Amino acid sequence: MHYKRLKQNLSEFTKTVCLLFCLLVTVRLSALPVKLNYIGDIPTKHGVPSIDTTPSVSIFHLFEWDVKIINGKGDIRQLITSKPDTLRFTTPVTLKMSTSFIVSKPLLNQIYALKYKLSGSLELKLNDEIIQRTGSFDSTESSTLFPGAYTNFILKDTNATFDITYIPHIKSYAFDLRLEIGQREWGQEKVLSKMKDDNKSFALGFYFFAFGIIFIILFLYHKEKIENFYFALFCFSASLAFLWDNLKLGLLDDAPGIVTVLLFSTLSFEFLAIFFAKVLRNKVKSKITLVVIIAATITSFHPTIRYFSASTFSLLDEASIFIIMMFILTGVLLVYTVISCFYFLVRGFGQKQWEAKTITYVCFANLLVTILLPGIPTIINGANGISNPFFNNILDNLSSIGLCIYPLSVAIVLGKRTGQNQKQLTRQINSIEKLSRENLEKEKEKKQILEDQNNELERMVDERTQEVILQKLVIEVKNKAITDNINYAQRIQSAILPDIKLINRVLKQAFILFTPKDIVSGDFYAFSERNERITLVAGDCTGHGVSGAFMSMIASSLLNQIINERAIEEPALILNQLNSLVIETLRQSENESNDGMDVAICSFDLKNNELQYAGANRPLWFVRDGQLDVYKPDKYPIGGLQMARDRDFTNYTLALQPGDTVYIFTDGYADQFGGDNGKKMMTAKFKEMLLSIQHLDMPAQHAHLKKHFDNWKSHHEQVDDVLVIGVRV
Repeated sequence: MHYKRLKQNLSEFTKTVCLLFCLLVTVRLSALPVKLNYIGDIPTKHGVPSIDTTPSVSIFHLFEWDVKIINGKGDIRQLITSKPDTLRFTTPVTLKMSTSFIVSKPLLNQIYALKYKLSGSLELKLNDEIIQRTGSFDSTESSTLFPGAYTNFILKDTNATFDITYIPHIKSYAFDLRLEIGQREWGQEKVLSKMKDDNKSFALGFYFFAFGIIFIILFLYHKEKIENFYFALFCFSASLAFLWDNLKLGLLDDAPGIVTVLLFSTLSFEFLAIFFAKVLRNKVKSKITLVVIIAATITSFHPTIRYFSASTFSLLDEASIFIIMMFILTGVLLVYTVISCFYFLVRGFGQKQWEAKTITYVCFANLLVTILLPGIPTIINGANGISNPFFNNILDNLSSIGLCIYPLSVAIVLGKRTGQNQKQLTRQINSIEKLSRENLEKEKEKKQILEDQNNELERMVDERTQEVILQKLVIEVKNKAITDNINYAQRIQSAILPDIKLINRVLKQAFILFTPKDIVSGDFYAFSERNERITLVAGDCTGHGVSGAFMSMIASSLLNQIINERAIEEPALILNQLNSLVIETLRQSENESNDGMDVAICSFDLKNNELQYAGANRPLWFVRDGQLDVYKPDKYPIGGLQMARDRDFTNYTLALQPGDTVYIFTDGYADQFGGDNGKKMMTAKFKEMLLSIQHLDMPAQHAHLKKHFDNWKSHHEQVDDVLVIGVRV
């Protein structure tokens, strides 16, 4: 059996050598001697060939080629070279290459395999017959990236000519075409091997992708377990590394190359290192390397990296130096991440936590299976020159199984940890329930004692309740009498205050927000229209409730006397007169009464578009073009302990423009407690709110201020009377 197989292998090897020899010796006389480049195994030093004895050879470097280089302008450059794959260009070009050779008769009419790998478009003719055409020869379309494919052909004539038309990829200025010829069995073997590798990569890619989804879901349910997130990223990047060839052939016509794939693998190791660091707890892994790898991965999509050929390294121009630097950086990053993984892996052997220890041992065993086992055939083959496909297949399958076991084992370990946490939580809940039952029994005993005590207390309470009810009836009668009197006072105060509807007939864009703390209010407002001049007053009397209401009635009466009877129109003079009359009316020069008021007065001259203002402890806010200006009042009240009969107040005069808005108010709105923290609103927030509603008309502002005040106050008690007057010119 072994002798027959050896004889068959030697026969196949002899045919291939004859083919290569004939191609070599029949080349044109100017051909240079070449060294054959085998892609299969050759006989060993013991003279016994291995099982795989179907080599192939590159047709470049074997013959001299007549080359025509045609650029986009139609210019033609001709040369003869035995190394066309070292050509470089500065612009996109088309290459037409031709070579001739003689085929010995024993090799005629046999089927041979041609492997082509290129970045661009290719048309290959054998004796003017097209045996392969790939890509686009239309300048308006992109050429294609072919990582490797096979076609068959037959040598029919003794005199043979290869004619090649090759257009490099539009983004590449280097020769990136490789052609290999071998026996049909060699091509079939390589196709089957490629299909097997693709299927395995496809299966492993989706396997890791599925586990990435699983770990992302686990992370979303348990965000505190950040290691689930990084293991999911490891699975996704590993999946991308496995699936890249399939994805870029099926989905991407303009795909990156080997640098990007290596960086995907580097990214996988980095995510795995971070995962180890998180599993080991308290072990810090810097994210700087991760950022560098991601940046390098993005850079690898640059066209210079994407479309490089082997000849790139033969010319030290800027592009090739850039590619070399990227390869060096990729290699350094890959070595660093692998070392980082092993560092954290070694640290895991000393861990006490069972999940960290288990994941460490499983990963170590997986590395033995997936890395060391595939190297055994190489060692054995190097020792005796014999390759055993069955043994190789077993080791290859064990390596794939090892790759599959690792994410599954991590999922089991982390899932078991979650289950143990759940069991511990269940035990704690059961313990709490037991304590709750014991506490419930004790509470029942206490409840019985309390019930006995309550029965005795209820008897005593019933006796006191009768007394309280009698007292309550007396109080209710008195309260009703007081309330009736206050309501009557409220009706009187309402009659004294101007009708808001009357004010709105004169000032179309105006509002008065008036919210007393009690039934009657210490805040008041006044209105007068004389000689095309409109006077508005906002006042805050000492106290609130009944005492404040009486003061507000006195103030309203005195203002009516000053403005309407004495015909005084200037706000400062009005305040001077009001101060004197309050001191005189309340006889404050004879006693220590501190009753007084804070007042702001505005006088509008609509004919001349002018506003006059004076204030006693109450400012005026003036809004124009979204800017709020504050006109400060004099810092003393009307009447009170700071009485001064001859006190002079400051009078301000402002020119008005359409759209200007004026506000006068008491301190009740800004001093209200409320909000989330139960603090005062304060003047600054009041200003911000007024500026935020300048796009609203005045009735809408009134509604907004009322709603905002109610929401701010919420369940808190109103601390003072509220009065806000707004007028828009």
